[in-house]
Amino acid sequence: MTNKKRHNKQLTRQKILDVSIKLIAERGFKATTLLQIAEKAEVSEMTVVRHFKNKENILIESLQLIKSDVPRMKEFVVTEATYDLEKDLPTIVFIIQDTLLNNNELIRILLREKEYEAKIDNQLSMGLFDLIIHYFDIMKGKNRLCELDSEAIAYDLISSLIGIFLVRSRFENKFTSVSEDEAIKTFIQIFTKGIQP
Repeated sequence: MTNKKRHNKQLTRQKILDVSIKLIAERGFKATTLLQIAEKAEVSEMTVVRHFKNKENILIESLQLIKSDVPRMKEFVVTEATYDLEKDLPTIVFIIQDTLLNNNELIRILLREKEYEAKIDNQLSMGLFDLIIHYFDIMKGKNRLCELDSEAIAYDLISSLIGIFLVRSRFENKFTSVSEDEAIKTFIQIFTKGIQP
């Protein structure tokens, strides 16, 4: 196979994945057909089948495209963190929120299609989660946090941010007139006060 043919094949495969993500996020896995994917990707249904065999394979490969900001979080924790919670938390929150926003459609699919969760690598949360636990462990070692479990603090932080993300994704600005920036700023103030000695 020539390089040009291989490149075209990769472009077609990526186009099918991109279209599938949008359709499945909008309609759900069961409601999306291979024919709809093919039509939206402007290829034949047989082309979709040749690339992926079935819809489940498309979903699993799509969910493996979740992009994690683990390298950015690691760099921050290792080289940039001041271990002053009021200064560090905005950056930590920004990295988590950025990860959520960059994976919006894939996260919606993952939340909707729970039966496929076990078939993919859960790289979205685990690497970030471990680094945040590590950060809070260091904070505890410096006596800058209350005697709380670092894993519980990290869990509460990520859960709260996912909650903010989901409310914003679902209701846009219909739920509240408070801007996302203001909501995050208020959350950081409340969270910081709650876990510091």
